[in-house]
Amino acid sequence: MNTQQREQLLARAQQLCQSHKVSIRPYGSAWWLVGEGVNLVVSQLEGLSPSHLARLQVVERPQLAP
Repeated sequence: MNTQQREQLLARAQQLCQSHKVSIRPYGSAWWLVGEGVNLVVSQLEGLSPSHLARLQVVERPQLAP
């Protein structure tokens, strides 16, 4: 992959995150993607797809009897 292709994939990933209202934060040598229902750490932004940004369903855990 050449530099131009990598830059295009990076721009596409940034647009995807912006359209899903997901912020991209540096996290060591990786990236932390944070948004409503999205909490994901990825090593590279290139190759990011909409399925990576699918919202997680939050489910309450049942409380155990004492």
